[in-house]
Amino acid sequence: AAPPLSFRECCLERWTACDASAADGSESRPPPAERWALFFAACGAAQQFADAVLYAGVRFARCFAAPASCGFGDDVLAENVTRHLAAAAERFHAQQSWLGRRLSSATQTSDDHGAQPSRREAIRTLLMDWRVPVALVSVLGGVPVASEMLEALRAMHRELFGHVVVLRDAMLAALLRGERERLLLGCGEVCDLGQAGEPVGNSTLARSVGLGSAAAVSPLVKRVDCPALLSGMSSLAEEDARATPPPPPPRVPLDFSNDFTMSGRAVVRDHSGIRRALGFAGGRHPATANPMDGWLWTQASIERLMKKAIDDSLAPGPSSLDGVRAYRHVLAKLLPQRVEGQRWFVWGDEKRFGWWMPWMESLLLSLGAEGVFSIVPKPERYIAPPSGPPHPRLHPRSFTELVRDGQLFDGGVALGLPSAGLGRHGDRISPFADLQRAAAASCFLRPGGVLLGPPPPPAASSADVLQWPVGRVYGAARWPHLVANLEVSSVFHGVAVFRKAS
Repeated sequence: AAPPLSFRECCLERWTACDASAADGSESRPPPAERWALFFAACGAAQQFADAVLYAGVRFARCFAAPASCGFGDDVLAENVTRHLAAAAERFHAQQSWLGRRLSSATQTSDDHGAQPSRREAIRTLLMDWRVPVALVSVLGGVPVASEMLEALRAMHRELFGHVVVLRDAMLAALLRGERERLLLGCGEVCDLGQAGEPVGNSTLARSVGLGSAAAVSPLVKRVDCPALLSGMSSLAEEDARATPPPPPPRVPLDFSNDFTMSGRAVVRDHSGIRRALGFAGGRHPATANPMDGWLWTQASIERLMKKAIDDSLAPGPSSLDGVRAYRHVLAKLLPQRVEGQRWFVWGDEKRFGWWMPWMESLLLSLGAEGVFSIVPKPERYIAPPSGPPHPRLHPRSFTELVRDGQLFDGGVALGLPSAGLGRHGDRISPFADLQRAAAASCFLRPGGVLLGPPPPPAASSADVLQWPVGRVYGAARWPHLVANLEVSSVFHGVAVFRKAS
């Protein structure tokens, strides 16, 4: 059973714009050049002040309703609340000044992802011009009767929270200035979510794979310039290899909202508790995981995993056994050609902090694949580990290395599409990442090659959902763009086989 929600997770999410934190200049704070870390600190400080107003209102309401429980009268209570909020405002301004100095000192230095000094200066200006606390606290000085203070606190908190949201969104807009244009370089129609397109296949195909008449959604036909697409993606991947992208922000950035939601066609679900559970609270990255026993990339470990695959006992998680068995059935019996002797690639979640467990790679090798190339963000984590030699048929590669090689594959498995571009695994925030990865995977295939990983065709009435920053649920709006130019050849227990045109 799921654990019970705390009062904050249950009832205060409505009033949470950022992860509350104190920016106090301690050594635990990030260095000044890390502009995104300073954004999280600034947004967190503003949220902390808004929380102080909220808790002051809650405490005032309790004491006003039952004075005996607090031990003093209305006048003393009102005085205590005013003093409490004045102290909170003073703390915020101290944090504000410290953050301003940090941003100012970084203005003339180089920064991650090639940020320009003008962008940092814009963020600094936004932060330093935010003088809401003084104005709001001064309001209480004009409240003559204690009984009116509760309503004044409520109004103050509503107004203050609105300002926190505006500050958060304005700072995000400054940070992401020009980013959308960079993400679209070389993408062309792949990233055009408004294109009508023409369906690949027809309802006969849907019936032939047992999808029924409800699955009336078909892939689109799009013009894809593979060299341009791969070049644009490689440029950003090389940038991200030099500096890990920032954690996902508290909410979907407004500048990317239309792209992430396809102009409102996808439902967004988010909760600060999800980000905390994933290790991103306060703008921090999760700790880098150590190699996992039983899931090493050595020859001995991979051969043990291959034996488990043959025995139908391979499972990377406690509830994944049936899913792995479905993939094995598809790979062994439903492909146009046998895996034996073929070259395949596996494109997983691109985990920069977690450890990628090579279950799919082991499954393909157990079926006789000549070589399996696994696309990972840091191949050096998996190459020649100290506990033994690597498997001769398993090759960890970065995306840019695979692009430079220019080789085509008989088949591929794209497993990380739903979470691509959400920052969940340390990747760059991009509303187009899943579409780009799926198109790039198709570019890696030879004519007639097969791709697994994208979900089966959804029903025409199915909704698209963006669970920020966990992943996507593909519905009738986004799925046709995800699998553009591919043909659905078979579906078995949730595993679909897509084929590239010959």
